[in-house]
Amino acid sequence: SVDELIDAKILAIGARIEQWITYHGFALNVDPDMSHFNLIVPCGIQDKAVVSMRQVLGKEVDFGTVRQAVIRRFGEVFGVKMEEATLSESDQVLALSGLVPSVT
Repeated sequence: SVDELIDAKILAIGARIEQWITYHGFALNVDPDMSHFNLIVPCGIQDKAVVSMRQVLGKEVDFGTVRQAVIRRFGEVFGVKMEEATLSESDQVLALSGLVPSVT
C-alpha cells in the first residue's frame, strides 16, 4: 500500500570513526533484488519495511541516471568538484595521504 511505502526505508547513511579516521557512506536502493532484505535487518530497524526507487515510482529506474544525479547534487551540496577516478587512482591518492600503505 502507499502508506507502507511512505513509512519504508529506501536509503541508509552511515558513519564510523576508527583510530582518528572517519569512514562514511550511503546506500540508495535504486533497483536491488529485494528478496535479499529478507535475510537481514537493515540498520537494526525491525519495524520498518525496505523499498526501492523502482517500487516507489512504479517503473524501471535507470541506475546511471540516478548515479549522475547523486554525484551532481553531492557536489552542489558540499561545494566540491566531483571527478571520476579509477580504483588504481583512488589507491594512489590514499597512499599519498599516508592513511594507507602504498599499493604496488
